[in-house]
Amino acid sequence: MKRIFAVAAVIAAFGAGVATAGETTQANVSIEKQIRDLKKMAGAGEISSKEYNKRKEALMAASQGQQTAESSKK
Repeated sequence: MKRIFAVAAVIAAFGAGVATAGETTQANVSIEKQIRDLKKMAGAGEISSKEYNKRKEALMAASQGQQTAESSKK
C-alpha cells in the first residue's frame, strides 16, 4: 500500500513540474515575440534605437524576474 502512495506522489510531482515548464515556455515565446515586434518597429523607423534598447532591457528584466519567481516556486 505504501508503494502505491509513493508512486502516486512521484507522478503528481512530475505532473506539477511539467505544468511549470509549459508556463515558462509560453512566457518565453511571448517575450521573444515582443522583441521581434520591437525589432520590426525599430527597422521601420517607428521607434528610435534608444527607445528600442530601453524597451528590450525592460522585457529582459521582466523575463529574468519571472524566471526567478518560477524557480523559487519549485
